[in-house]
Amino acid sequence: MDVVHGESLSDAAGFQELVDRYETWRRRWVSVTGNEPSRNAPELSDGRLWFRQGYPHSDWTASLIEPSTVGYLVLSATTERRNSPRISVEAVFSCLEDAGKHVIAFIGDMLRLECGLEPLYREWRVSGVSSALEKGAADEHVVQFIADYNGVSRDTVRRLMHRYSVKTEPARYAYLTAADEPTSRILTVTYAELDAMLTDGLATAI
Repeated sequence: MDVVHGESLSDAAGFQELVDRYETWRRRWVSVTGNEPSRNAPELSDGRLWFRQGYPHSDWTASLIEPSTVGYLVLSATTERRNSPRISVEAVFSCLEDAGKHVIAFIGDMLRLECGLEPLYREWRVSGVSSALEKGAADEHVVQFIADYNGVSRDTVRRLMHRYSVKTEPARYAYLTAADEPTSRILTVTYAELDAMLTDGLATAI
């Protein structure tokens, strides 16, 4: 599925890889459960990559990835009791691949739950922050950016968000909430390694 053809994106190849991997997980959902997934095919619009669920029905939701001055934003969108979606920043990544793994980890864990398997998130939560990562306070310019985007105070962002960086590769980092802390481990694995973890125990050949 080619969603970036004709788009003037410097990281078009990275977006296309993410789309292809997401589509693989949608096919796995059908293969394993026998049901069509409620998640729509990815769509690139105005520089944002949308991963909608339940569209075009009412109360649809979505995750989005958008390049920005502070990194790759992982956004959430909801239309609950709204005519137009409310969009807010959930996480920020220095690398598109890591933002993509954040999205893939979620859909993979949803399929694991559907099949009665332990989600990777719970395993990572029990294990705690990886020793390969360093956790610290969020940088002030990122705090300001998220506060402005989400319409909240800087104190709220400082309290909820932390910076997780790879010790051996400091330029690779993520800003995550406490609830998302377990997913900081995606910074330490490749797409292929994440895929192997998420498919462990699933009855799928895809």
